[in-house]
Amino acid sequence: MAGLLQRLQETVTAPLDKFFPADPTINDGTIWLTDLGNSLQGISGVPANGAVVNNIAWDIAKRMIPSGTQSTLSGNVAQSLDIVGSKAFAERTPKGGLHVIISQAVDVDSGNDFAITLPSLIKDYLLDNPTHEFFTSVWGHTTRVATVNPSGVFYCYQNSTNFKFAILQQGMVPNSLYPSNTIGTSASANTVGGFRKSIGFKGYIASGVAGSPPAAGSRSNIYFQFKIGSKFPWATTETNKAASLILYRLYIEDLTVSGRTYAQADLADTNFYNEAFGSGGRFNGDSFTSPSTLP
Repeated sequence: MAGLLQRLQETVTAPLDKFFPADPTINDGTIWLTDLGNSLQGISGVPANGAVVNNIAWDIAKRMIPSGTQSTLSGNVAQSLDIVGSKAFAERTPKGGLHVIISQAVDVDSGNDFAITLPSLIKDYLLDNPTHEFFTSVWGHTTRVATVNPSGVFYCYQNSTNFKFAILQQGMVPNSLYPSNTIGTSASANTVGGFRKSIGFKGYIASGVAGSPPAAGSRSNIYFQFKIGSKFPWATTETNKAASLILYRLYIEDLTVSGRTYAQADLADTNFYNEAFGSGGRFNGDSFTSPSTLP
């Protein structure tokens, strides 16, 4: 209810060019939104490797990245789930979530994973604006816990130069291992159940790249993605140990553009999460296949 009242207040006072009908949380600084309960997401069933993941907020992101289009501001699926070999199982839940079960018994080879990768234009925007403050949140549900740390849920990382930008961790305060001028975090334990993880960050740290990331055009091995399974850069440490998860929502906001603080964005995101998963909410009462069906 608090989230609804807040959005009603914002709507009543907003000028005509500030209405964002695609999603009530979108504002001037929203640069990315994946919401699997939103009909505009355009994903039916379990998406195949290479499938397009619509950025619901692409038209708002275009205001910050004028060269972008709906296509170039949308992401892609990068997945190599071994369904045939019984190393993984994937499904859409009745409420629209994407559930991926990863075996903790026969997942002996790294690369049994599912990821949503951000497009190059948004990757470049995040890297080329180190003085901006950003807010990122992920909504999901852990159906089977990871048995190792770290296990990243959403991360920006380049392994070859040890460049670390922002990482949301399982089982620890997000980004605690790889700080990047963190301006706020929400912790979430590595336990079975729903979670909302967020991080606010500004700039980055780097080792071996003279304090800044590689130049545009040399960033192909920087990973900006949400992932489930034994995905790089921790692939070999997560074999037979990765968590099984449901993804519902991934959101990124440029706080410098929106004019909000991390605390304000986090409170609004918390309220919207509680509304979505609370009594009568659109994700409330979801069901899924038990991970025990895939040891």
